[in-house]
Amino acid sequence: MTIKAMRLVTGEDIIGDVTTDGAGESISKPAIIGVQQGPGGRPQLGLGDFLPFAKTKKIRIGSDKIVYFYEPMPEVFNAYNKTFGNGLVIPSNGLTL
Repeated sequence: MTIKAMRLVTGEDIIGDVTTDGAGESISKPAIIGVQQGPGGRPQLGLGDFLPFAKTKKIRIGSDKIVYFYEPMPEVFNAYNKTFGNGLVIPSNGLTL
């Protein structure tokens, strides 16, 4: 499982389990990353199903449609895994005694 985020030529950011082959990238359980207005008007992370009406949750995207890949921040990774992934989260660096 390789969770990556990417920017598409359309300007959308998506996150999902990415596998690469010669024809492009396959993304399982893709989610669109967005910013919503949160409490007090502050920006807040929003994730939505990229394929809400699809029977299968796996797509192939051509390499020419991807501007770049990036490693998502732990907060984005954790939010994705809680909602769309396996439920595992990256613990914070703080110590609990």
